[in-house]
Amino acid sequence: MGKNTWMERVIDTQKMYPNIPRGYRNNNPLNIRFSTRNDWQGQLGRDKGGMCVFYDMKYGVRAAIKLIANYQWKYNKRTVLDIITRWAPKKENNTDAYIKRVCDWMKCEPWFIPRFGLNDEQGDCCRMIQAMMMVENGVLRTDLCSWRTIQDAYEMAFPGLRPFFSCNAPDIAEALPENGEVEEERVFITYYEAFMEDRNSHFGIV
Repeated sequence: MGKNTWMERVIDTQKMYPNIPRGYRNNNPLNIRFSTRNDWQGQLGRDKGGMCVFYDMKYGVRAAIKLIANYQWKYNKRTVLDIITRWAPKKENNTDAYIKRVCDWMKCEPWFIPRFGLNDEQGDCCRMIQAMMMVENGVLRTDLCSWRTIQDAYEMAFPGLRPFFSCNAPDIAEALPENGEVEEERVFITYYEAFMEDRNSHFGIV
């Protein structure tokens, strides 16, 4: 099916459901703004307000996940607080309220780190996406974007993910104390360093 045909289908859907929040109508539930720099997979174009339009919800969620992963990898915006502050800056949003709602939904503190791109962290990352989706649209519509859709999008964003401790870092054992208990921060940094070589293939912008 051609791109124009998909766009026509999305436009028809928007006309049929005018009362559905724009993020859901655009298959862009986190309201990613259109940019010519980002040729997202599944992107059809933009709406009149300058938001991306995707032909399937999974692609809209995937794009949001890739953006947040880039926040963490490229800009060191790792915590929920850091991510939301960059995603919804105070000059345009009530950022503090946004952070609070996301943290309340996730049952976490603002300094919690959802580690996007790791199998072991998928649940926390997907919950963050769901919470942000709720804030962005003012309502959570699981009939339009289900938990399974978010999980599928996560797997699309990071194909061939390896579990947290399965990377081939030669010094991974050095990050573990003698008593065998994991010091999460040190292991996380070691994992990042070991995985840096092929970072772009996993965390490229598109």
